[in-house]
Amino acid sequence: MVGFNTPHPFHTNDRQLNWQITGLVSTERSIEMTTINYRAEIFPEGDLYVAQCPELDVSSFGDAVDEARDSLQEAVEAFLEGCEMLDTLDAVLEESGFSKVNGTWRLGRRIVEEATATIP
Repeated sequence: MVGFNTPHPFHTNDRQLNWQITGLVSTERSIEMTTINYRAEIFPEGDLYVAQCPELDVSSFGDAVDEARDSLQEAVEAFLEGCEMLDTLDAVLEESGFSKVNGTWRLGRRIVEEATATIP
């Protein structure tokens, strides 16, 4: 079972928000603290805001930015709880580009660029 607290922003800019999840991960032998830093992108789509964590392929939405962010937090928590129940949390995080540094799962550095495609 995984229990996570409210996210804490550690960096923001106009294009993306980064959040941290801290939770207790229970195993058969012990209970340990697991911290996962993940990226959240929030953008308007029609009358709603869509929030996504592209690395985990998790998304949600809300009527406002805060609501979309909170909804994504719940979706990420549910996804991670499912991974923990299946005993695949470490493998999923590693496959998604995270690495464990000093007990904290961190997303590898990303280069983000806008690109243009031309359709003839």
